[in-house]
Amino acid sequence: YIFRGVSQNAGNATASGEVHAVHNGFFAQVWASQVDYGTDVEMEYDLMVAKNFKFGDVTVGAAYIDYNYTSLDAFTDFEESALDVEEVGFLIGYKAFTGKYYMGLDDAPDYMELGVDLGVADLTVGDYDTVGRHVMVSKTIDVEGVDVTFGYRQFYAEDDVSDEKSAVLTVTKNF
Repeated sequence: YIFRGVSQNAGNATASGEVHAVHNGFFAQVWASQVDYGTDVEMEYDLMVAKNFKFGDVTVGAAYIDYNYTSLDAFTDFEESALDVEEVGFLIGYKAFTGKYYMGLDDAPDYMELGVDLGVADLTVGDYDTVGRHVMVSKTIDVEGVDVTFGYRQFYAEDDVSDEKSAVLTVTKNF
């Protein structure tokens, strides 16, 4: 999977799953995926709580996200994650435009993203503090109740992370 423009699986396909609940603008989510960093870390699981507010065409939101990274053995043995990253996120949207800002906690880097739905495609640009910048152009279509997203993304690295570019294909089924 791709996180903020960077492949989390050495460019390989992955399986991910999510369970979420929504009530009165509140949102709670547990999400998990395979990862491949070339280390013993094999999975990521994230916990998130959020609240969105609508004012006509304007949406404003705030979220707390806890990212956890571990091996499959440690996870099934109920051990604490090897790495835990936390952040607070803020969202503002107006019609086809969105802006997101994620403030990293405990020295985690901040991230800012701007997006626009152009009708024929979505354009997203992001800046991951001290890590790099990215751009992605994509389109999601519904195929018999399955969301298929295809696009192209490019990541421009800072420091010791490599630049990346690739085509993107995501298949999502909601139940």
